[in-house]
Amino acid sequence: QRWLFFKRRNEPVGMLPQMISYLTQGIIVLFGGMLAVNGEITIGNFAQFLLYLGFISRVLLMIGTTYQRYMQTRGAFQRITPLLQEAVIRDEDGAAPLPQSNGDIRFEGVGLQEEGKWLLRDVNLHIPSGSVVALVGPTGSGKTVLVNLLSRVTDPQEGRILIDDHDVRDLQLKDLRSTIAYVPQQTFLFSQPLHENVRMGQPDITDDELQRALHISRVSNDLGQMPDGLETLVGEKGVMLSGGQKQRVAIARAIARNPAILVLDDALSSVDTHTAAEILNDMRQVLNTRTSILIAHRIATVKDADFIIVMDGGRIVEQGTHDELIAQGGLYAGMVEREAQQEGEMLV
Repeated sequence: QRWLFFKRRNEPVGMLPQMISYLTQGIIVLFGGMLAVNGEITIGNFAQFLLYLGFISRVLLMIGTTYQRYMQTRGAFQRITPLLQEAVIRDEDGAAPLPQSNGDIRFEGVGLQEEGKWLLRDVNLHIPSGSVVALVGPTGSGKTVLVNLLSRVTDPQEGRILIDDHDVRDLQLKDLRSTIAYVPQQTFLFSQPLHENVRMGQPDITDDELQRALHISRVSNDLGQMPDGLETLVGEKGVMLSGGQKQRVAIARAIARNPAILVLDDALSSVDTHTAAEILNDMRQVLNTRTSILIAHRIATVKDADFIIVMDGGRIVEQGTHDELIAQGGLYAGMVEREAQQEGEMLV
């Protein structure tokens, strides 16, 4: 909405000098031509005047272009300034290394406030080690904010977060963040072979570990259709792959890290329902000692999770299995019904 407001307000202003320039040239050519034809001015004077007019027109066009660039730069500066002013999260004094993590997570009375608005309030949640948990809820309900607290992108003003009974603020950031693999909805792939994109950051993984990651993410299903298999160049930002394939390559990359905690932030949004179910099933069986947190807007992709957390307005309003939440007839059941109507299929 802000971008549309900016374009509506500034595009006409940026085009104004150009419109004035063209209109002025048209009027001068019309009347100047008439004067030249009538002999009131010479053709040479008319041509000279048009030459000077061209110089003036270029200056007017430069003014319009400069104004547009100024407004774009000002907007970019306004967006980046709050980021530069944010407090940098650093290791606390006496921060300890994190021992081998099992991925047991607890949120105890967690609250986060920003600009006078509560993004999270009174969040109490236990995610057992090895479980596959889904976070669902309306846009802006606090799902991504909640998982960002795990890796200390920011710290809550209330409560605490524990990993294996260690307060995350008491742990060294390097150890904490190496324990968590995060896969966003929009991932970045390099213009390199497929296998190098999976090995990114983990060049020493074995071939068996690579194949396991490819199998769990179901990238292996597509290798036969790729011209050079694992040597296939995916192109800049993965342009040679479909949206679902790019997301699954990113998941394979995260799995190859062998993290204690795997977070998929709507990273199955472009994956079909059947393949998503297969991925979840393998994550549960093969990664049974790892904790997986799935943020989703499409409930069909996460309905087979061990349990589902429903968030609204920064609070946990429901939790349970898919069937239990359907039986409650609350917010989750309404979301499922709306999704079923939109997709023309029943999820229950």
